[in-house]
Amino acid sequence: MRFSSNLLEEIRNRCDIVDIISEYVHLKPAGKGFKGLCPFHEEKTPSFMVSPEKQLFHCFGCGEGGNVFNFLMKYEKLSFFEAVKILAQKSGVSLPVDEEKENILHKKKERLYELNNLVANYYRECLFKTNQGKKVINYFKKRGINDISVEKYILGYAPPGWDALTNFLKKKGYSYEELIKAGLIKKSKIEGKYIDYFRDRIIFPIFSLSGRVIGFGGRVLDDSLPKYINSPETLVYNKGSNLYSLNFAKEDIRKKNYIIIVEGYTDVLITQQYGFNNLAASLGTALTTKQIDLIKRFTDTVLIAYDSDSAGNMATLRSLDLLVKAGLEIKVIALSQGYDPADFLIKKGRGTFRH
Repeated sequence: MRFSSNLLEEIRNRCDIVDIISEYVHLKPAGKGFKGLCPFHEEKTPSFMVSPEKQLFHCFGCGEGGNVFNFLMKYEKLSFFEAVKILAQKSGVSLPVDEEKENILHKKKERLYELNNLVANYYRECLFKTNQGKKVINYFKKRGINDISVEKYILGYAPPGWDALTNFLKKKGYSYEELIKAGLIKKSKIEGKYIDYFRDRIIFPIFSLSGRVIGFGGRVLDDSLPKYINSPETLVYNKGSNLYSLNFAKEDIRKKNYIIIVEGYTDVLITQQYGFNNLAASLGTALTTKQIDLIKRFTDTVLIAYDSDSAGNMATLRSLDLLVKAGLEIKVIALSQGYDPADFLIKKGRGTFRH
């Protein structure tokens, strides 16, 4: 979407740059303006200046500067469109959109978020309040997944029945069509019947960057079926555009200025238990360009810690190619042959988990 110069000027006039930057930087009066420690590079003496008269900022240390849009884009790692949208909301300026379509889409997404949250809690109840759930709790203990992680990541269990979740949600007033579009049920081979998408699996809710449940991953406890399945794409979930646990890790990533990328759910759970909180999982073999764009919002350095097997090695090579093209700094954590990060940490400890 293109914005007129008049609209952008109106937003700038209503958004005082001092007020906006003060939300992120501690500013002190300095002559006709304000100064503070630059948020874009390390410094001990303030060289970051903000001019309320010109509505501009400039750092004499690193050279960063610009208007209120530039600051928000740089600090929050946003696109221009995203920065305009946020500042328009702060200033009370209405953007030119098809309000009716936007409102309908917003309501559909909100209902889907509410549904996913309901389902996450349902699976959680099944984990703790069913006999079948006990075997999953024992599995967690065996794998070294502690109670804090179970709570933090809202881990759950999908019962083995064909339509347990389907019946539960029908009683809550959801239609079959709505549940199919949400990726929670699918049509049975039997005419007119519907079955749960996840059955007899450990459930890992997948979160958006803001922490809302957007989908699910399911893992079997044995090798009788495909080990992992993920929710199909929905109105709020696109596998190749999300990184598992980034909602929890984003601030640590920004502070440490690097991210550790692992393959799967369990790798994330175990690795963060060992104090590595700046990590996320690509949920599949190799990163996508959209996931890399997401990473670039928080850091320019990536440490890859994929499983040390043939699939993991191939995924590392494919990811390296994309990361190099994106201009990111890359390092690889070399694990012993046959290990994944979770097993490696449990058996060899935190001190040996180095790149």
